[in-house]
Amino acid sequence: MNHNEKNRSEIKEVTLRDLILLVRSFFYEIVRYWIFVGVLILLALGYFLYSAYHTPDQYSGKITFTINNKETSSGVGSVLGQFGLGGSSRENNLNKISEFSKSRKIIQQALFKKTEVDGKNDYYANHIIAIHKLDDLWKEKNPKLGGFRFKHDRFTEFSRLENKALLNTYSKVKGNKERGVEGLMEIVYSEETGILEMMIKSYNEELSSSFVETLYEELSKFYIAENIEKPRQTYTNLKSKVDSLANSLEYIDLQLAKTNDQNRGLFNLTSRLKADRLARQQKILGLAFGKAIENLEVADFTLKNATPFFQVIDAPLMPITPTKESYFKAVMLGILLGGFIGSMLVIIRKIINDALEDNNSDS
Repeated sequence: MNHNEKNRSEIKEVTLRDLILLVRSFFYEIVRYWIFVGVLILLALGYFLYSAYHTPDQYSGKITFTINNKETSSGVGSVLGQFGLGGSSRENNLNKISEFSKSRKIIQQALFKKTEVDGKNDYYANHIIAIHKLDDLWKEKNPKLGGFRFKHDRFTEFSRLENKALLNTYSKVKGNKERGVEGLMEIVYSEETGILEMMIKSYNEELSSSFVETLYEELSKFYIAENIEKPRQTYTNLKSKVDSLANSLEYIDLQLAKTNDQNRGLFNLTSRLKADRLARQQKILGLAFGKAIENLEVADFTLKNATPFFQVIDAPLMPITPTKESYFKAVMLGILLGGFIGSMLVIIRKIINDALEDNNSDS
């Protein structure tokens, strides 16, 4: 072994030995001041147990549902192609549905539906504010939001204060991980089965059960409208065209009948020319009307085929078993946190004392 390798070996042995001695000294110091560490553990235990005892029970309203929005190919595919609709099948976009459910547009619509909770009929937004005491939290940053309640649902007329309250309420429903806000709503899905589960967790049983159903209804309405916009517009345009052709054909029929009645079967050249012209228009409009009716039926079929079908598997049902705060979790947190803080304080104290003693010995 050369000189350099020998030095590295000695340094490694000294470093490992010193580390073991240091850890052992810390351990003995913690044991020495076990009463101090124990007191901090008891304080932490008391805090977490108190919080667990005073945390209201939570009620989880769940609704399980599935969506079928697959367009199957059919014999009319070539006809549908002229409208740009196609006939190929498409799979459900479960992630898209999940993101839709968290959008402010949908949650906002649900928040301003009225329902009765604990005998009081009001907006869901106001029930959530009152039950979860959100206004008490808001007034710490903005005193004007203390005791705040929404008075109307005309969003375009909201003041800055009302918009702020709306955004805060929306954030509470959706959740905001960046700000540490736990949301009331949760939605999960299985890609294998295509089944979705939406859940609302709140401190009130009626609110959880009713609000999750309202959110589901708003989600289904928005998703269906979003998916059928193109075929619905096609159907509307064709329906307008059919109505216009029907009116024109009715007018031509009436004019031709009047011409025939006026001449009573005795036609001069001018009358014959007019009757022939009306007859040609009648034939052209009749053919166009028949084709338009055929296209309208195809568009109607396409619209119905493209409309997603929401089906509830399990609806929320009261009574809901409440979820209580775990006392076991509170005890474990108290022991771990109190023990960690107490041990760290003892170790820091020892490090400071050792440093002071070394300085004194050097001087």
